[in-house]
Amino acid sequence: IDFGLASLFGKRPEGIRQRELVHIPMALLVSGRCGFTTAENIWQRDRIDMPLITPPAEEPVCRLFQQELRRRKVDWYPSLELCSVELVGRYVAEGYGAGLIFDVPAACLPGTRVLPLTGFPAVSFGALWTGNLSPVAAAFLAEAETVARRIAGL
Repeated sequence: IDFGLASLFGKRPEGIRQRELVHIPMALLVSGRCGFTTAENIWQRDRIDMPLITPPAEEPVCRLFQQELRRRKVDWYPSLELCSVELVGRYVAEGYGAGLIFDVPAACLPGTRVLPLTGFPAVSFGALWTGNLSPVAAAFLAEAETVARRIAGL
């Protein structure tokens, strides 16, 4: 693959170039029936007994979330790891627990509520490529930058 879009977490191997496009904040998706109205309500509990549903643990969103929880001295580990953020949302909507998601407008499903993770790091996404960009890849990158600015509200 000569060109791709992915999260920009960690170091890149030699020869891989990158351009950051957008930062997407994290959020928790909870059932509309649960009593939590902010994520802070969850951290204030002595023991978090709500199951946590996440994408795979090696995904940057999960790693950054757990790093921030450790910094806050909060223990809350995934009860269920699913292959996509979309699937996490479906499980939350069915009442299986709280889900770690990206805070984007389409994230809230019927019967759920999004709790922004204030003070948590955003996940950086961007373009990755090797060598010089072909004209097609350069045009794609320019369009991706335009879309990213729109998403970021710039």
